[in-house]
Amino acid sequence: MKKLLSLALVVMMLFGAVSFASAEKEEVTLVIISQAAWNDQMTEMVDLYYQETGVRVVLENYSFNDMLNTIEVKIGTGSEDYDILMVDIPLVSSYARRGMLADLTPYFTEEDLAMLPSAAVTASTYEGKLYASPICNSSQVMYFNTMLLEQAGVDLSELQNATADNRVTWERVAEIAENALQVLDPDHSLGIIGMDFQQVDRVYQMNQLPNSLGGLQVDETGFSLDGVLNTDAWKTALTWYQDMVKKGICSRGITASELPNYFYSDKLLFMIATNEMPANFVKKEMDHWDCMPSPCFEGYEDKVATPTGSWHLGVSAYSKHEDEAAAFVKWMTCTEEATEKFYELRGMLPVYATLLEKLAADENTPKNMKIAISESQNTAYPRALTPAFNEYSSVINAVWSDTRNGEDVDETIEWAIEEFEAQTLKYKN
Repeated sequence: MKKLLSLALVVMMLFGAVSFASAEKEEVTLVIISQAAWNDQMTEMVDLYYQETGVRVVLENYSFNDMLNTIEVKIGTGSEDYDILMVDIPLVSSYARRGMLADLTPYFTEEDLAMLPSAAVTASTYEGKLYASPICNSSQVMYFNTMLLEQAGVDLSELQNATADNRVTWERVAEIAENALQVLDPDHSLGIIGMDFQQVDRVYQMNQLPNSLGGLQVDETGFSLDGVLNTDAWKTALTWYQDMVKKGICSRGITASELPNYFYSDKLLFMIATNEMPANFVKKEMDHWDCMPSPCFEGYEDKVATPTGSWHLGVSAYSKHEDEAAAFVKWMTCTEEATEKFYELRGMLPVYATLLEKLAADENTPKNMKIAISESQNTAYPRALTPAFNEYSSVINAVWSDTRNGEDVDETIEWAIEEFEAQTLKYKN
């Protein structure tokens, strides 16, 4: 009898230990450094995850700038209070180099990565290891004002029938815009702009010009612009843009935040912008527009390189729950259920191949989204892969701004190479 009681006691203790371990597992709580603007959608996502896994995920929301500062201060100093962070994709290399992100390579199979756009995977990789996974994406679309172009006598069929395999060239768009301006605003008194970029002097969008001529973003070390900017691709792109400004086809003096308003108010004929722009058209009650794929340069039809990238999720290198945090990141970014739910809630360009294919085949998917899907799968070109991205964007933004304002292209390039060299010395010591 004593033996039986002892055996029963051992079984009860083991059962209690297992129950305790299960309860402990169920009580895991993960904390995300997140964007306040996404609170409603992310709340639904983490609630769904809790229902399915018993793992509670808590959002700690910040504005864009405050979020970046919090990551720098908290994760940069080794805080263990956070498990997951939203990562602005150009900063992956910087965070990884400084040991702020956990290596996610063991958690994602080759099959998983094959379901994500190659450009997104490349941008999430540093020194051969995966440090983040994309939650959404972005791409470019050329929008045009159908009302103004029709008033100028332009046959819209050429633009409306353009495809990724039969793109309108940058040269042709400039020609159409210049001719239309001569009809609509010959003395420039109405302030109509022929063609412009949503982000008139920013790396994200402007670099598509040299990239579409075969130009690189930065050298393979990530710390030099020598052999990059002083090439035919960059010189041709910068000169072309400067000529567009000098001719009055592209604008001068209008900021990136102001530029879209010119399209809403019928003061801009062509605008290359992100795939999300139609949501703003609706808000502004601007309904006379159409769109087509990004243009190509004549003779470089096979070199089209479209801007891409958005927000990714990474795991803090100091998380006490790395496995659980990685599991959430993989669920959010690499499962049909989560990616479809997040698209339903947020409407941003997805990354998961199954959903992309479903949207591409759906006749109800808007034209701009179908263009963005095609570009993200075929022409997407990641931003500069460098731990010095902040320094890089500062220098290259200045290159585009100075070029736009008429500075000598060769002198601007020479300055940029030297300036970036000086700003990245700290990374080489």
